[in-house]
Amino acid sequence: MDLLLTFVLLTCAHQAVWGDEDVSLPDLPPGEAPEPILTFMERTYKTGRARAAFDAGSPLLLTPYIEEKKLDEARKAAYVDSDYLLPDMDSYAGYLTVNKKYNANLWFWYFPVSGKSVEETPWIIWLQGGPGASSLYGLFTEIGPFFVSTDNNLEEIRYSWGKNHSLLFIDNPVGTGFSFTDDDRGYATNQTTIGENLYNALQQFLTIFPELRKAPLTIAGESYAGKHIPSLGVQILWHKHEDEPINLQGLAIGNGFIDPLSLQRYSHFVREVGLVDDNVAKSMNDLETAVMQFINNGEMVKAYAYYNYLLQLFLSRSYLSNLYNYLQDDIDLDGAYMDYIQRSEVRKALHVGNTNFTSIGVVYRKLVPDFMGSAKMWLEELLENYRVMLYNGHLDIIVAYHPSCSTYDSLSFSGSAAYAKAKRTPWYHDGKLAGYYRVAANLTEVMVRGAGHMVPADKPAASLGLISAFARGISLKEDTASLVDSGKNLLRRLNYCIASDDTSKSCKTEIPLYVNRLNTEESVIPFEYHHFDFCTTDESQSPVENLGQVVFGERIRPSPYKLEFLQNVECKPVCTKTYRGSDSDSNKRLNLLKMGMALSYQHHWILDNMPVTWCYLVNEGGKTYCSTGFPMGCQVRKDMAETTEQILIKFGIQTGYKLTWVIGYFLYHGNT
Repeated sequence: MDLLLTFVLLTCAHQAVWGDEDVSLPDLPPGEAPEPILTFMERTYKTGRARAAFDAGSPLLLTPYIEEKKLDEARKAAYVDSDYLLPDMDSYAGYLTVNKKYNANLWFWYFPVSGKSVEETPWIIWLQGGPGASSLYGLFTEIGPFFVSTDNNLEEIRYSWGKNHSLLFIDNPVGTGFSFTDDDRGYATNQTTIGENLYNALQQFLTIFPELRKAPLTIAGESYAGKHIPSLGVQILWHKHEDEPINLQGLAIGNGFIDPLSLQRYSHFVREVGLVDDNVAKSMNDLETAVMQFINNGEMVKAYAYYNYLLQLFLSRSYLSNLYNYLQDDIDLDGAYMDYIQRSEVRKALHVGNTNFTSIGVVYRKLVPDFMGSAKMWLEELLENYRVMLYNGHLDIIVAYHPSCSTYDSLSFSGSAAYAKAKRTPWYHDGKLAGYYRVAANLTEVMVRGAGHMVPADKPAASLGLISAFARGISLKEDTASLVDSGKNLLRRLNYCIASDDTSKSCKTEIPLYVNRLNTEESVIPFEYHHFDFCTTDESQSPVENLGQVVFGERIRPSPYKLEFLQNVECKPVCTKTYRGSDSDSNKRLNLLKMGMALSYQHHWILDNMPVTWCYLVNEGGKTYCSTGFPMGCQVRKDMAETTEQILIKFGIQTGYKLTWVIGYFLYHGNT
């Protein structure tokens, strides 16, 4: 089986075998036999080969269209049928041939930004790591416009980077994902070839989509893409006076495997955070010393074998199963998209036909001799010409933050001295400490709190704010939440019309009002809306949240309030609640409401994809102050002798919405 061929490191009597090379490995401390690292990676990326069923169409090769200058036809052919995506979402997919001799082709999927000028809006090329991991992983689980739900349908990702940018995903290198070659010699064996192939494909892509040539470009990715990104970047730099221009503005590398030599600081890091004891740390340090010696001697396969052994040792002796986040017990990564892309109608829409979808495998194996090579020299050259952001999730192990700092500190460029003296500054997102950053010359280094190896998956809102700021050259001194849409997966361009108008119009009459968690400055504990005895509705259509938001109580729910465009509503009953003094459940529900009001808990609603704000006069100068959220209630006078829950909403074409909310409790003869 093909999967078996990917186990390039076979631990047996402390021997590692790669091809004809036999590498002796040192004895390990007592313990269970460690798991091969590629087994770990295959569990991560749901790897292997899968073939579609019937009627999937044929692979769309766009290079012949380009050569014949049939660019309009190429664009039309590449269009993805939106019947299999989300409504009104434009995208394009197809193959670009990068080596005719070996029929080597790179597959892409492109999403132009919606509602903004493509020519002026920053755009992002996303490259996955591995090597050999498909960029569809990043698309469906990290930054793309949608994910695959448990019922195998698409739902919109709340904090997709596509909200503020056009996105281009490329399955890279050749042989990764849907990219393919007919000849074993078509696979890349070094990073230079990978960069050349990417540049070749990019120039072809921009011939079909020339509106992107002037748009500001950021090349982004994570992990082993720490090599892919610089290899493409230098090709753009080296050819900028020869070929059609590409408006490259920056490179953003997350937890990047840039320079394996300077990364060999694992033992100290994992010992300091308490994941291994002194004996294991010493064994790891011995392996690190050997890895560095092999790299310096040019013995890259031996360096790779020892590096693999180092990570295996850590996993087996720390009893962890996750190298990507040491606070997570196991890898909980969504692989539902793997089933989705095997559907024949989806494959036909994506123009891949029955092409095998492959991750890791042969691509990884071909690059083992180059695995421990460095891309640092390219990054240093790029720093003299473009902005570079190097960001790390601080809970990662495989490309951990502290070892990565050794790489960053070793960079030699004109801003090195300034970087060494740069002050570490807090970065805030939505009023919360999101991480820390340092800036000097063209280099920005960021540590993202609470994130592991896949930063956008762990911290979606903050990562969108981070990339939005970087792509626009905006300082992290400002809270990055201002750059992020606050809405959920239903946040799309919506047109509204009056219910009596022609129903054939592509507009909506009902304006959704969503409720969010309640919080207060008096307590650190938030509560979900339905924790209180408010009016509720069917929550099955709730926008999907990530695990972190659920844990912290930020689960947005549909509200029971039915609002129609340009229809004023006053004092319309929503629901009726009954409380009896003799009933313990009534008392519990009522006391919870009283507690919430006494502690000034605040509602956080979303109306027409915007947060509902509370505006009131302040004493100084009669000015109006507005803040997001509003009190859930207050103690009222005796003459308001009934508990009420009502809402007054008035619509105006120019003035927006005005809401009056009343809910309260009163005291009468010592009873509530």
